[in-house]
Amino acid sequence: MIEIAYLADYPKHTHTVAEWIYNQWTDKSKKTLEEVTENLKKRRVKNKIPLTLIALADKVCVGTVTIYENDLETRKDLTPWLGSLWVAPSHRNLGIGAELVKKTVDVTKQLGFNKLYLRTEEKADYYSKRGWDFIFNTRDEKGIETEVLVYQL
Repeated sequence: MIEIAYLADYPKHTHTVAEWIYNQWTDKSKKTLEEVTENLKKRRVKNKIPLTLIALADKVCVGTVTIYENDLETRKDLTPWLGSLWVAPSHRNLGIGAELVKKTVDVTKQLGFNKLYLRTEEKADYYSKRGWDFIFNTRDEKGIETEVLVYQL
C-alpha cells in the first residue's frame, strides 16, 4: 500500500528527496547537494507554499512532488505550480505518480487556490489524460522549450 504524506511528517526522508531533485533537475555548476537539502528543509511544512509531499511504500520513500509558488521565471504571474514529480525507477508504472498528483491537487485546493500550473518538456500527454489543460508553449529562462498546463481546482 502506498501512503502519500507531507515531508514535514517524515523529515528523515529529506536527504533522499534532495538527492533525487539534485540528480534530476539541479544545475550542479550553481548549487550543491547541501544547498538543495537546505532548501528542501524549508519545504517541510503543511500549510504554506512551497511544500513537499512524499510517497511511502512500507515506510520507504519511493516518490516525491512539490508545490512551488513559481516554476517558470518568465511567468511569475502564474501561481502555484506542481513540480519535481519523481518516482523511484523501481516503483514506476504502479500509479504512484498519479497518486502524488492527486494529493497535490487536493492540498492546493485546501490552501485556497482555484488553479494549479505545471510545466513539462516531455509528459504533456500524461497530464492531459488526467484532466490538465494545455495553455501554451514557451521557452524558460534557460531557453528550454516547455509546455505549460493548468488544472482547474
